[in-house]
Amino acid sequence: MTSLHAAPNTMAGLVQATRRLLSPNLNDELVVVDADYTPGDTTMRLRVVPRRIGPGSVLSWREASMYVTSLDPGTSTVEVITGYDGGADVAVPAGSVMRVNPRFTDLTLFDMLANQTASLSSPSVGLHGFISEFVSGSVTDGFHPIPSTPDGPAASDVLRVAAVLSRPGSGQDWVRVTNYSASLSPSNPYVRVFDDSLAHQIVYAVRIRRPLSFDDDVVALGLPETAVDIPPLGVAALLMQGQEARRAHQRVQGDPRRAEDVPITGALGVARDLRRIYEDRVNEEYARLQRFLPTVFTGGTV
Repeated sequence: MTSLHAAPNTMAGLVQATRRLLSPNLNDELVVVDADYTPGDTTMRLRVVPRRIGPGSVLSWREASMYVTSLDPGTSTVEVITGYDGGADVAVPAGSVMRVNPRFTDLTLFDMLANQTASLSSPSVGLHGFISEFVSGSVTDGFHPIPSTPDGPAASDVLRVAAVLSRPGSGQDWVRVTNYSASLSPSNPYVRVFDDSLAHQIVYAVRIRRPLSFDDDVVALGLPETAVDIPPLGVAALLMQGQEARRAHQRVQGDPRRAEDVPITGALGVARDLRRIYEDRVNEEYARLQRFLPTVFTGGTV
């Protein structure tokens, strides 16, 4: 059975979330691929040919963006040119659901979302993820390299040491300590704990890495799970700003809606509202991260 669902924490899920913000009408024109498309092919067989598809149509599915040059209704086959809008010539499995003439291709939304996600760790925004790492055994004036365990963060992704906690003995509570030093020098990154305890727990603030594929889980890349809605809001605000210029273009099809129903600057108003919501969510998430720091962790990615 063909499914349109994508896991919400994946980049494919974020693309879907962005489309929902940009298009309240979800009745998009779709077409289902009937046979596997192999890179290098010039034709693609479809399961059903909708009315709007024909020469000049654009088909979009993940990295694939294709321009239709001809249609054979008898065989439900279209001749295509790959690489439209920067798309890649990739395999498209049978059963894949492609969008017909979308306002924005999947690849356009993916690139903007990837940039938006990575920018959340910039100094101007200040968001980040947390990774908690355990060091077993008593350590007196010991150097702990970053990373030292398979589950530790890559040193290049560590923004700072957010907290160090120690457990003095078995069964005792974790307590936050301040007698440590840290270096993020690329040649020798380490945390040095001046505390003799049974175990230490080092909490790192880590940068949010840029996604590379539609299947990437943004939470695994450092984006806090509570902030998954923020990149779609930022991208939707940026893209909505361009809709007013599109409506004002002399060659654009006339807007049948009356001015009293939809004012000329309606799209700009929506863009401003989306931007305000985006900034509010960033501020909320930043405040949550600051409140979260004193919390005693129990391990894993938080």
